[in-house]
Amino acid sequence: MNILVLTHRPLYPPVYGYSRVITDTYSAIVSQGHRVCAVSIVPKRRVGKENFNEINYVELNEPLDVFTKLAITRALLRISRGELLFYHLSWLTKAYASQNIIESVRNIVRKYLGDPDIIIAETIYPGFLAEKLAEKMGVKHVIRIHNIEVQYISSLTKLFKRKAIEMIGSLETNILSKAYKVYALSYKDSLTLKKLYGIDAIYIPPVLIIEEPYREEILKKFDIERNNYYLFIASPHKPNILFLKKIMECWRNLRIRGYKLVVGGSISPIAKRLLNKYYNKDIIVTGLLSKEEVISLTKNAYVYLAPHHGHGVPIKLVEALQLGVPAITTANALESIRGLKDKVNVYAINDIDKLCEAMEVMAMDKTLHDNISKSVEKISKTLDYKKLTKIFIRELSSIIIS
Repeated sequence: MNILVLTHRPLYPPVYGYSRVITDTYSAIVSQGHRVCAVSIVPKRRVGKENFNEINYVELNEPLDVFTKLAITRALLRISRGELLFYHLSWLTKAYASQNIIESVRNIVRKYLGDPDIIIAETIYPGFLAEKLAEKMGVKHVIRIHNIEVQYISSLTKLFKRKAIEMIGSLETNILSKAYKVYALSYKDSLTLKKLYGIDAIYIPPVLIIEEPYREEILKKFDIERNNYYLFIASPHKPNILFLKKIMECWRNLRIRGYKLVVGGSISPIAKRLLNKYYNKDIIVTGLLSKEEVISLTKNAYVYLAPHHGHGVPIKLVEALQLGVPAITTANALESIRGLKDKVNVYAINDIDKLCEAMEVMAMDKTLHDNISKSVEKISKTLDYKKLTKIFIRELSSIIIS
Protein backbone atom coordinates (compact mmCIF):
# COMPACT_ATOMS: atom_id res chain seq x y z
CA MET A 1 0.00 0.00 0.00
CA ASN A 2 0.94 3.61 -0.61
CA ILE A 3 -0.49 5.64 2.28
CA LEU A 4 -0.75 9.44 2.48
CA VAL A 5 -1.12 10.80 6.04
CA LEU A 6 -2.19 14.38 6.72
CA THR A 7 -1.76 16.34 9.95
CA HIS A 8 -2.40 19.94 10.99
CA ARG A 9 0.44 19.94 13.52
CA PRO A 10 4.14 19.10 13.29
CA LEU A 11 5.27 15.62 14.29
CA TYR A 12 8.58 16.73 15.71
CA PRO A 13 9.94 15.59 18.10
CA PRO A 14 8.26 12.20 17.64
CA VAL A 15 8.54 11.14 21.31
CA TYR A 16 5.42 12.26 23.17
CA GLY A 17 1.62 12.03 22.83
CA TYR A 18 0.08 12.97 19.48
CA SER A 19 3.37 12.82 17.56
CA ARG A 20 4.38 9.53 19.14
CA VAL A 21 1.09 7.84 18.25
CA ILE A 22 1.27 8.91 14.62
CA THR A 23 4.94 8.16 13.98
CA ASP A 24 4.78 4.80 15.78
CA THR A 25 1.65 3.75 13.88
CA TYR A 26 3.14 4.37 10.47
CA SER A 27 6.62 3.19 11.37
CA ALA A 28 5.02 -0.14 12.29
CA ILE A 29 3.09 -0.19 9.01
CA VAL A 30 6.23 0.62 7.00
CA SER A 31 8.03 -2.26 8.73
CA GLN A 32 5.46 -4.57 7.12
CA GLY A 33 6.49 -3.52 3.61
CA HIS A 34 4.13 -0.60 2.96
CA ARG A 35 5.04 2.96 1.99
CA VAL A 36 3.96 6.06 3.90
CA CYS A 37 4.28 9.78 3.24
CA ALA A 38 3.16 12.06 6.10
CA VAL A 39 2.57 15.75 5.38
CA SER A 40 2.12 18.32 8.16
CA ILE A 41 0.90 21.81 7.29
CA VAL A 42 2.61 24.28 9.60
CA PRO A 43 2.98 28.09 9.97
CA LYS A 44 6.76 27.76 9.89
CA ARG A 45 8.83 24.71 9.06
CA ARG A 46 11.17 23.31 11.69
CA VAL A 47 12.55 20.25 9.95
CA GLY A 48 11.41 20.48 6.31
CA LYS A 49 11.97 16.92 5.06
CA GLU A 50 12.83 14.09 7.45
CA ASN A 51 12.89 10.32 7.46
CA PHE A 52 11.29 8.82 10.57
CA ASN A 53 11.95 5.07 10.47
CA GLU A 54 11.42 5.04 6.68
CA ILE A 55 8.36 7.34 6.84
CA ASN A 56 8.77 10.17 4.35
CA TYR A 57 7.84 13.13 6.55
CA VAL A 58 7.43 16.57 5.00
CA GLU A 59 6.48 19.85 6.66
CA LEU A 60 4.62 22.18 4.31
CA ASN A 61 4.64 25.90 5.03
CA GLU A 62 1.28 27.62 4.95
CA PRO A 63 0.97 29.62 1.71
CA LEU A 64 1.09 33.39 2.25
CA ASP A 65 -2.65 33.89 1.79
CA VAL A 66 -3.45 31.15 4.33
CA PHE A 67 -0.80 32.39 6.76
CA THR A 68 -2.21 35.94 6.52
CA LYS A 69 -5.79 34.80 7.21
CA LEU A 70 -4.75 32.66 10.16
CA ALA A 71 -2.52 35.40 11.57
CA ILE A 72 -5.75 37.14 12.59
CA THR A 73 -7.17 34.13 14.42
CA ARG A 74 -3.80 33.39 16.03
CA ALA A 75 -3.69 36.96 17.33
CA LEU A 76 -7.20 36.59 18.73
CA LEU A 77 -6.15 33.28 20.27
CA ARG A 78 -3.25 34.93 22.10
CA ILE A 79 -5.33 37.93 23.21
CA SER A 80 -8.09 35.66 24.53
CA ARG A 81 -5.53 33.44 26.31
CA GLY A 82 -6.79 30.35 24.53
CA GLU A 83 -10.52 31.05 24.87
CA LEU A 84 -10.93 31.36 21.09
CA LEU A 85 -9.14 28.15 20.14
CA PHE A 86 -12.38 26.81 18.66
CA TYR A 87 -12.62 29.82 16.36
CA HIS A 88 -9.02 29.49 15.19
CA LEU A 89 -9.33 25.75 14.51
CA SER A 90 -12.56 26.25 12.58
CA TRP A 91 -10.85 28.74 10.28
CA LEU A 92 -7.72 26.61 10.04
CA THR A 93 -9.67 23.53 8.92
CA LYS A 94 -11.22 25.39 6.00
CA ALA A 95 -8.05 27.31 5.12
CA TYR A 96 -5.99 24.11 4.96
CA ALA A 97 -8.20 22.84 2.14
CA SER A 98 -7.20 25.75 -0.13
CA GLN A 99 -6.26 25.12 -3.74
CA ASN A 100 -2.66 26.17 -3.08
CA ILE A 101 -2.24 23.58 -0.33
CA ILE A 102 -3.99 20.88 -2.36
CA GLU A 103 -1.57 21.37 -5.26
CA SER A 104 1.46 21.56 -2.97
CA VAL A 105 0.53 18.30 -1.26
CA ARG A 106 -0.02 16.63 -4.63
CA ASN A 107 3.48 17.68 -5.72
CA ILE A 108 4.96 16.29 -2.49
CA VAL A 109 3.11 13.01 -2.98
CA ARG A 110 4.32 12.65 -6.57
CA LYS A 111 7.90 13.17 -5.42
CA TYR A 112 7.98 10.98 -2.30
CA LEU A 113 5.18 8.43 -2.67
CA GLY A 114 3.67 8.13 -6.11
CA ASP A 115 -0.05 7.42 -6.44
CA PRO A 116 -1.59 6.92 -2.97
CA ASP A 117 -3.95 4.00 -2.40
CA ILE A 118 -5.61 5.67 0.58
CA ILE A 119 -5.52 8.98 2.46
CA ILE A 120 -5.67 9.21 6.25
CA ALA A 121 -6.46 12.41 8.15
CA GLU A 122 -5.16 12.39 11.70
CA THR A 123 -7.93 14.25 13.60
CA ILE A 124 -10.72 16.16 11.88
CA TYR A 125 -8.67 19.27 11.14
CA PRO A 126 -7.03 18.06 7.90
CA GLY A 127 -10.39 16.41 7.06
CA PHE A 128 -11.55 18.83 4.36
CA LEU A 129 -8.10 18.66 2.74
CA ALA A 130 -8.21 14.85 2.80
CA GLU A 131 -11.68 14.87 1.24
CA LYS A 132 -10.66 17.15 -1.65
CA LEU A 133 -7.41 15.29 -2.30
CA ALA A 134 -9.27 11.97 -2.32
CA GLU A 135 -11.69 13.30 -4.94
CA LYS A 136 -8.88 14.54 -7.18
CA MET A 137 -6.79 11.38 -6.79
CA GLY A 138 -9.65 8.93 -7.10
CA VAL A 139 -9.08 7.19 -3.75
CA LYS A 140 -10.92 6.87 -0.45
CA HIS A 141 -10.09 8.81 2.70
CA VAL A 142 -10.51 7.86 6.34
CA ILE A 143 -10.17 9.81 9.57
CA ARG A 144 -8.53 8.70 12.79
CA ILE A 145 -9.79 10.66 15.78
CA HIS A 146 -7.69 11.29 18.87
CA ASN A 147 -10.51 13.04 20.77
CA ILE A 148 -14.15 13.95 20.40
CA GLU A 149 -13.19 17.47 19.44
CA VAL A 150 -16.47 19.14 20.40
CA GLN A 151 -15.97 17.86 23.96
CA TYR A 152 -12.25 18.56 24.17
CA ILE A 153 -12.22 22.05 22.65
CA SER A 154 -15.31 23.23 24.53
CA SER A 155 -13.66 22.12 27.78
CA LEU A 156 -10.85 24.63 27.16
CA THR A 157 -13.12 27.68 27.14
CA LYS A 158 -15.23 29.22 29.89
CA LEU A 159 -16.68 32.33 28.25
CA PHE A 160 -17.62 30.86 24.86
CA LYS A 161 -18.51 27.25 25.68
CA ARG A 162 -21.88 27.30 23.91
CA LYS A 163 -20.39 28.87 20.78
CA ALA A 164 -17.49 26.40 20.81
CA ILE A 165 -19.91 23.46 20.99
CA GLU A 166 -21.95 24.91 18.13
CA MET A 167 -19.01 25.62 15.80
CA ILE A 168 -16.85 22.56 16.47
CA GLY A 169 -19.87 20.24 16.65
CA SER A 170 -21.04 21.36 13.22
CA LEU A 171 -17.51 21.08 11.81
CA GLU A 172 -16.96 17.63 13.30
CA THR A 173 -20.30 16.27 12.02
CA ASN A 174 -19.65 17.56 8.53
CA ILE A 175 -16.11 16.19 8.25
CA LEU A 176 -16.68 12.77 9.84
CA SER A 177 -19.85 12.08 7.86
CA LYS A 178 -17.92 12.37 4.57
CA ALA A 179 -15.09 9.98 5.48
CA TYR A 180 -15.27 6.43 4.15
CA LYS A 181 -14.49 5.14 7.64
CA VAL A 182 -13.69 6.63 11.03
CA TYR A 183 -11.29 5.08 13.54
CA ALA A 184 -11.18 5.94 17.23
CA LEU A 185 -8.19 5.46 19.51
CA SER A 186 -10.50 5.48 22.55
CA TYR A 187 -13.19 2.88 23.15
CA LYS A 188 -15.36 5.51 24.85
CA ASP A 189 -14.99 7.85 21.86
CA SER A 190 -16.16 5.10 19.48
CA LEU A 191 -19.37 4.83 21.52
CA THR A 192 -19.78 8.59 21.93
CA LEU A 193 -19.54 9.22 18.17
CA LYS A 194 -22.53 6.94 17.68
CA LYS A 195 -24.55 8.80 20.30
CA LEU A 196 -23.59 12.30 19.14
CA TYR A 197 -23.54 11.93 15.37
CA GLY A 198 -24.84 8.47 14.52
CA ILE A 199 -21.40 7.55 13.13
CA ASP A 200 -20.08 4.01 13.53
CA ALA A 201 -16.42 4.38 14.46
CA ILE A 202 -14.06 1.42 14.64
CA TYR A 203 -12.09 1.16 17.88
CA ILE A 204 -8.41 0.39 17.41
CA PRO A 205 -6.18 1.33 20.37
CA PRO A 206 -3.09 3.43 19.62
CA VAL A 207 -0.12 1.65 18.12
CA LEU A 208 2.88 2.37 20.35
CA ILE A 209 6.11 0.63 19.43
CA ILE A 210 7.36 -0.81 22.68
CA GLU A 211 10.50 -2.81 23.06
CA GLU A 212 11.72 -3.62 26.54
CA PRO A 213 15.32 -2.55 26.98
CA TYR A 214 16.80 -2.85 30.42
CA ARG A 215 19.56 -0.31 30.42
CA GLU A 216 21.06 -0.16 33.88
CA GLU A 217 22.97 2.97 32.95
CA ILE A 218 19.67 4.82 32.36
CA LEU A 219 18.57 4.12 35.93
CA LYS A 220 22.03 5.03 37.23
CA LYS A 221 21.90 8.29 35.29
CA PHE A 222 18.94 9.38 37.42
CA ASP A 223 20.12 7.72 40.64
CA ILE A 224 17.19 5.31 40.89
CA GLU A 225 16.74 1.57 41.23
CA ARG A 226 14.33 -0.84 39.63
CA ASN A 227 10.86 -0.96 41.29
CA ASN A 228 11.62 1.75 43.85
CA TYR A 229 10.09 4.83 42.24
CA TYR A 230 6.77 6.33 41.17
CA LEU A 231 6.90 7.83 37.68
CA PHE A 232 5.07 10.74 36.05
CA ILE A 233 5.97 11.80 32.49
CA ALA A 234 3.90 14.52 30.86
CA SER A 235 3.67 17.61 28.67
CA PRO A 236 2.83 21.00 30.18
CA HIS A 237 -0.91 21.08 29.42
CA LYS A 238 -3.14 22.71 32.05
CA PRO A 239 -4.62 19.43 33.37
CA ASN A 240 -1.15 17.87 33.61
CA ILE A 241 0.16 20.86 35.56
CA LEU A 242 -2.70 20.50 38.07
CA PHE A 243 -1.93 16.78 38.38
CA LEU A 244 1.76 17.54 38.86
CA LYS A 245 1.04 19.98 41.69
CA LYS A 246 -1.16 17.40 43.40
CA ILE A 247 1.41 14.63 42.95
CA MET A 248 4.19 16.73 44.46
CA GLU A 249 1.94 17.89 47.29
CA CYS A 250 1.09 14.25 48.04
CA TRP A 251 4.73 13.27 47.99
CA ARG A 252 5.69 15.99 50.43
CA ASN A 253 2.92 15.03 52.86
CA LEU A 254 3.18 11.24 52.54
CA ARG A 255 6.96 10.80 52.62
CA ILE A 256 6.63 7.20 51.42
CA ARG A 257 9.79 5.57 52.71
CA GLY A 258 12.01 3.61 50.37
CA TYR A 259 10.59 5.13 47.17
CA LYS A 260 11.39 8.11 44.98
CA LEU A 261 9.22 10.26 42.76
CA VAL A 262 10.51 10.72 39.22
CA VAL A 263 9.04 13.47 37.02
CA GLY A 264 10.04 13.71 33.37
CA GLY A 265 9.18 15.02 29.92
CA SER A 266 8.51 18.56 28.74
CA ILE A 267 6.73 19.35 32.02
CA SER A 268 10.14 19.21 33.74
CA PRO A 269 10.81 22.99 33.83
CA ILE A 270 7.54 23.49 35.75
CA ALA A 271 8.43 20.61 38.06
CA LYS A 272 11.82 22.19 38.81
CA ARG A 273 10.12 25.45 39.80
CA LEU A 274 7.71 23.55 42.05
CA LEU A 275 10.62 21.83 43.78
CA ASN A 276 11.28 25.07 45.64
CA LYS A 277 7.80 24.76 47.19
CA TYR A 278 7.64 21.00 47.62
CA TYR A 279 11.32 20.36 48.15
CA ASN A 280 12.11 16.76 48.91
CA LYS A 281 15.37 14.97 48.27
CA ASP A 282 13.40 11.97 46.98
CA ILE A 283 11.93 13.93 44.04
CA ILE A 284 13.94 13.66 40.81
CA VAL A 285 13.21 15.80 37.73
CA THR A 286 14.75 14.27 34.60
CA GLY A 287 14.16 16.91 31.93
CA LEU A 288 13.40 15.85 28.36
CA LEU A 289 13.75 12.14 27.70
CA SER A 290 14.61 10.05 24.67
CA LYS A 291 12.16 7.37 23.59
CA GLU A 292 14.49 4.70 24.95
CA GLU A 293 14.69 6.48 28.31
CA VAL A 294 10.90 6.82 28.48
CA ILE A 295 10.41 3.10 27.87
CA SER A 296 13.18 2.05 30.24
CA LEU A 297 11.99 4.31 33.06
CA THR A 298 8.39 3.16 32.58
CA LYS A 299 9.25 -0.53 32.46
CA ASN A 300 11.18 -0.38 35.73
CA ALA A 301 8.81 1.84 37.73
CA TYR A 302 7.04 0.53 40.82
CA VAL A 303 3.93 2.54 39.92
CA TYR A 304 3.20 4.74 36.92
CA LEU A 305 1.07 7.83 37.61
CA ALA A 306 -1.23 8.29 34.62
CA PRO A 307 -4.17 10.57 35.45
CA HIS A 308 -6.50 11.17 32.50
CA HIS A 309 -8.11 14.54 31.74
CA GLY A 310 -11.12 12.78 30.21
CA HIS A 311 -10.67 13.18 26.45
CA GLY A 312 -9.25 10.69 23.98
CA VAL A 313 -7.02 7.92 25.23
CA PRO A 314 -4.29 8.35 27.88
CA ILE A 315 -1.16 7.46 25.90
CA LYS A 316 1.09 7.13 28.92
CA LEU A 317 -1.37 4.74 30.53
CA VAL A 318 -1.39 2.61 27.37
CA GLU A 319 2.40 2.58 27.44
CA ALA A 320 2.51 1.50 31.10
CA LEU A 321 -0.06 -1.25 30.48
CA GLN A 322 1.85 -2.55 27.47
CA LEU A 323 4.95 -2.81 29.63
CA GLY A 324 3.06 -4.58 32.41
CA VAL A 325 3.51 -1.79 34.97
CA PRO A 326 0.86 -1.11 37.67
CA ALA A 327 -0.65 2.33 37.20
CA ILE A 328 -2.76 4.82 39.10
CA THR A 329 -5.21 6.63 36.86
CA THR A 330 -8.51 8.49 37.08
CA ALA A 331 -11.83 6.66 36.72
CA ASN A 332 -12.65 8.24 33.36
CA ALA A 333 -9.75 6.28 31.85
CA LEU A 334 -11.53 2.99 32.53
CA GLU A 335 -13.88 3.61 29.60
CA SER A 336 -11.15 4.66 27.18
CA ILE A 337 -9.41 1.26 27.01
CA ARG A 338 -11.59 -1.81 26.69
CA GLY A 339 -10.90 -4.35 29.43
CA LEU A 340 -9.70 -1.99 32.16
CA LYS A 341 -11.04 -2.79 35.66
CA ASP A 342 -10.41 -0.89 38.87
CA LYS A 343 -8.36 -2.74 41.51
CA VAL A 344 -7.92 -5.60 39.00
CA ASN A 345 -5.48 -4.38 36.34
CA VAL A 346 -5.27 -0.71 37.32
CA TYR A 347 -5.90 1.49 40.35
CA ALA A 348 -8.53 4.13 39.50
CA ILE A 349 -9.51 7.14 41.57
CA ASN A 350 -12.80 9.03 41.20
CA ASP A 351 -11.31 12.35 42.22
CA ILE A 352 -7.83 13.83 42.05
CA ASP A 353 -8.08 14.50 45.80
CA LYS A 354 -7.93 10.72 46.27
CA LEU A 355 -4.50 10.57 44.66
CA CYS A 356 -2.54 10.76 47.93
CA GLU A 357 -4.50 7.86 49.36
CA ALA A 358 -3.96 5.79 46.21
CA MET A 359 -0.20 6.40 46.22
CA GLU A 360 0.02 5.34 49.84
CA VAL A 361 -2.16 2.24 49.38
CA MET A 362 -0.02 1.02 46.48
CA ALA A 363 3.09 1.39 48.64
CA MET A 364 1.64 -0.28 51.72
CA ASP A 365 -0.63 -2.98 50.25
CA LYS A 366 1.86 -5.29 48.54
CA THR A 367 -0.81 -7.91 47.85
CA LEU A 368 -2.91 -5.44 45.86
CA HIS A 369 0.17 -4.23 43.98
CA ASP A 370 1.22 -7.79 43.11
CA ASN A 371 -2.32 -8.76 41.99
CA ILE A 372 -2.55 -5.74 39.71
CA SER A 373 0.91 -6.54 38.33
CA LYS A 374 -0.20 -10.04 37.37
CA SER A 375 -3.47 -8.86 35.78
CA VAL A 376 -1.73 -6.13 33.81
CA GLU A 377 0.16 -8.80 31.91
CA LYS A 378 -3.14 -10.08 30.47
CA ILE A 379 -4.40 -6.73 29.21
CA SER A 380 -0.95 -5.89 27.82
CA LYS A 381 -1.48 -8.61 25.21
CA THR A 382 -4.54 -6.79 23.84
CA LEU A 383 -2.42 -3.66 23.38
CA ASP A 384 0.52 -5.37 21.68
CA TYR A 385 1.60 -3.05 18.89
CA LYS A 386 2.35 -5.85 16.43
CA LYS A 387 -1.19 -7.23 16.72
CA LEU A 388 -2.76 -3.78 16.45
CA THR A 389 -0.63 -2.97 13.39
CA LYS A 390 -1.89 -6.10 11.61
CA ILE A 391 -5.48 -5.20 12.46
CA PHE A 392 -5.08 -1.66 11.06
CA ILE A 393 -3.36 -2.93 7.91
CA ARG A 394 -6.19 -5.40 7.29
CA GLU A 395 -8.70 -2.57 7.72
CA LEU A 396 -6.94 -0.30 5.24
CA SER A 397 -6.43 -3.13 2.75
CA SER A 398 -10.13 -3.99 2.84
CA ILE A 399 -11.03 -0.36 2.05
CA ILE A 400 -8.69 -0.23 -0.93
CA ILE A 401 -10.07 -3.37 -2.54
CA SER A 402 -13.73 -2.61 -1.77
